[in-house]
Amino acid sequence: MDLNGPYEIVGTAYNGLDALDVIAQTYPDVVITDIRMPDMDGIALLECIDARHKSIITVILSGYQDFEYAKKAIRFGAEDYLLKPVVTQELRDCLQKCGDKVHTVRNAKHIEDFLAEGAPIQWMDTEHFLVYLILGNPLSNPESVIHPNGFYIPSQDIEQKLKSMIPGLRLASCFIGVCSNEKVIMIQKGKMTEHFLSQKLHEMAEVLEREYKSSVTLSYRAMQKNDRIDTQINRMRKIATQSVLPGMNSVVTEIPKNEYVTPNMNDTIAYLALCIRQAKHQALNAKIQALFDEWQACSYPLRAVQNDLIYIANSLKHSLSVTDHFEFTVAYYIENIISISGTYADLAHQFYQFIIELFGLSSDNGGQILSPEQLVDKIEQYFRGNLSSNLTLPMLCSEMNYSKAYLCRVFKKQKNMTPIDYFIHLKIERAKTIIQECPSLSVKDIANSLGFNDTYYFSKVFKRVTGQPPTAMREHALATASEDNA
Repeated sequence: MDLNGPYEIVGTAYNGLDALDVIAQTYPDVVITDIRMPDMDGIALLECIDARHKSIITVILSGYQDFEYAKKAIRFGAEDYLLKPVVTQELRDCLQKCGDKVHTVRNAKHIEDFLAEGAPIQWMDTEHFLVYLILGNPLSNPESVIHPNGFYIPSQDIEQKLKSMIPGLRLASCFIGVCSNEKVIMIQKGKMTEHFLSQKLHEMAEVLEREYKSSVTLSYRAMQKNDRIDTQINRMRKIATQSVLPGMNSVVTEIPKNEYVTPNMNDTIAYLALCIRQAKHQALNAKIQALFDEWQACSYPLRAVQNDLIYIANSLKHSLSVTDHFEFTVAYYIENIISISGTYADLAHQFYQFIIELFGLSSDNGGQILSPEQLVDKIEQYFRGNLSSNLTLPMLCSEMNYSKAYLCRVFKKQKNMTPIDYFIHLKIERAKTIIQECPSLSVKDIANSLGFNDTYYFSKVFKRVTGQPPTAMREHALATASEDNA
């Protein structure tokens, strides 16, 4: 029977007792069971699945005479029931619905949700690999809805890449990590060695770098049955964040040891202060570039770079007795330029722009006469005219003809959030309006109309902004419309 879908039969069983053994060995996403079976019938089987494997989706087969049993089965969590003889189109529709639920409820879910629910991944009690992925540079203090650079990879894309790279791999689950540019990945170990996995993660990093034009950092470890998942996720994220090298891919298992210490730091700060006082732009830029070239040559980790930049900027602020130009803390500014930079060279350029802007050496845009208020208004108008697009920070800066550092700094002062974060808030406000005006539209259609290619991620962001999921708001709008038409 051709069902035109990515389905695989991983096991069959004669009765409910045999089915429990098959389920424990194959970890299926969906179980389809008849009601009438010897030894253990379908109702008892569903009751066991509901108790032991809550994330498995179940479907009941029944005849007309078993309708009351089918209703009881649904109380045990059955997703659907099919009447015998089964019509091919009905089975196809049922599997499509189950497949959608697998992606939106299981595969694309935020890891925090699973931790809050007791990590209900049915194969997590077996040996598996835990992988933490960071695309681009991480945030030290994540407070935005999404990463300022707008990075997001759909979880199912990661799973598909893994399954295409690792022959025979079936059990792999990917979740949204702490920030939108991060992923938590679970891979069943089986006979896979750490060396083999490391090779495949290097390959995947190269693929993602080409696709998203950004470096990738991955940390991984083999998980044992008694390991606490929340503790190990925190550990893997720490290893990954402290291993990031700007513009370079990394696959690590431990925090790299780097005993390099930037030499003559006080002399460097004194020289930079002199350049600022005398408005020597070329000399200032050359010194900053030389500093970053030195850091790149010794693979100085991003976290160490960040700490040194905070120290340099605070020292310059003290040396030059500057207070008026700093709306926020130095740590905020450094976090900002790190999040929007790709390579050591890019970071050096952004730090140079940061210095000349914050110490009043020049205006950012030459002959540009827009005031900060006018610039932010122009950006907001541009956002409102492109709500269906996937705008990135580089695209915005190119359109406005301003540097990333200056644009983010001005926008943050006016709106108290990053430009891309504000853009997302406008999208969600528009989504709320669509739901109120057209409640019959599906959440998927609304998400697609606003440039979200991942319905679950849209729902996650919607709930983060509004405090409730779009489905709840849509159901309320439908109920209200029904009452008005009554």
